[in-house]
Amino acid sequence: MNLRLFTKRTVWLPTRRGWLCLLALATLLLFTGVRTAHPFLAITRPVPANVLVVEGWLSDYAVEAAAVEFKKGTYDCVITVGGPLPKGDILAEHRSYSTVAARTLLKLGIPQVKLIDAPAAPTFRQRTFEAAKGAKLKLAETGLQIHGINVVSGGPHARRTRTVYRRVFGDQGPIGVISIASQEYDARHWWRSSEGIKETFSEGLGWAYEWVFASGR
Repeated sequence: MNLRLFTKRTVWLPTRRGWLCLLALATLLLFTGVRTAHPFLAITRPVPANVLVVEGWLSDYAVEAAAVEFKKGTYDCVITVGGPLPKGDILAEHRSYSTVAARTLLKLGIPQVKLIDAPAAPTFRQRTFEAAKGAKLKLAETGLQIHGINVVSGGPHARRTRTVYRRVFGDQGPIGVISIASQEYDARHWWRSSEGIKETFSEGLGWAYEWVFASGR
């Protein structure tokens, strides 16, 4: 009868040279991740489209870039999206980020008849998803046939935006995205500024959530 409670096993461990190789590989992967993370998230992939969507939270220079995009394209309309402004905000009289962006575009020469203001429902989470739903409902009200949609987004938020809009609009048409680089930091060296690090990491986590956990929404 065998009553042994322990047994001998052979464990393989890296040699000194092996540890050095593993360290070199980890350093290479880290370097590659740092260099490619921001470009991966801040994609610009427009498609042939007749609808331009502008995320209302964008800075003035990004909204100006959206106006330029609309004027040079063959869009039937530009639709602004975004939820309510925080209470006490200096622009709170405009009700929503969507309305602020719409009025800015109007001042930049976009005709009123081409502008659609689509405020999103109030929410403390998944704001991009609610904004996309608002845009879909508003476009359905117009009866406009969608041939394609380009969404103007900001920096590394772009990939998450495209993921969400593809999910919301389904097979209604191709979805493209146009990323406007932040003027708060150098996107080529985003890791050198606290703003670049914060934005890249938060948007990376946000995109991962949308890709992995929100697919059943």
